[in-house]
Amino acid sequence: TEPNSGDILQQTLQGTLSSDGNSIVGSISDNGTGVVTPISLIRVGTVSVTLSVTQQPSNTAEGDKMDQVKVAILDSNGTVDTSASASITVSIANTSTGTGTLSGTTTQATVAGVATFSDLSINKAGQYSLTFTDTQGDSTASGLFDITGGKLVFKTAPKDGTEGEPLNPA
Repeated sequence: TEPNSGDILQQTLQGTLSSDGNSIVGSISDNGTGVVTPISLIRVGTVSVTLSVTQQPSNTAEGDKMDQVKVAILDSNGTVDTSASASITVSIANTSTGTGTLSGTTTQATVAGVATFSDLSINKAGQYSLTFTDTQGDSTASGLFDITGGKLVFKTAPKDGTEGEPLNPA
């Protein structure tokens, strides 16, 4: 029978959650009529909210490109969610002691759940950490790393020298 306006329907859901948390198999029973309807619910989309730095920033000289940095979107089991797609943005973390500026491509799209930053550099020496934030606002931070002072560059190659003695240009 069809319920009348104002009738309160009482139904009971009984089921078993799958081990991966993605489906429920069971039934819904209408407590008023005793009708039992089998159901199977499957989660259509998964919201992955855990970011992890899987390849940390490297110590490098100021202005030089650091080694690739990789950030992954993890599923509820802590494995890379290869179906996840998002844009991840990197910035210098507030905990950094350096006063440099981050350069390079600071927003990367994930590919198979991983964003790869391959051209990052910082222009001033100091100790830094990077913060990575996805489009949902979830974030994670890298470990600390050092940006060291600039390189010594010779404009004219020195002649053979003696230890403890000044070098003379060629």
